[in-house]
Amino acid sequence: MSLCSRCVQATLVCNLSTYGIDPEYFASAVQKGVACSVTVGPRPAKPKEVQVMVQGNQINYIAQLLRGNSSTLHNEVCVDVIFSLQSSAQSTGL
Repeated sequence: MSLCSRCVQATLVCNLSTYGIDPEYFASAVQKGVACSVTVGPRPAKPKEVQVMVQGNQINYIAQLLRGNSSTLHNEVCVDVIFSLQSSAQSTGL
């Protein structure tokens, strides 16, 4: 996860599929959770890999979502994502 800043800040999340996380589903959950623009596309340096780009500095929110810290999340959709991520991790042995 990294933060890039040009004119507008954006948070980039890469390698989600390595951990069995569907980037499209993850992007949808983040978009609903923080009410911002999210895009999914190829990484510029590695076109075969996918990255999720989130508008603004959303590092803390995304980190909490990936860790499964639902106490700070306010959206029911995010609870579903956490459950899905945990189930995915258990099925892949992570």
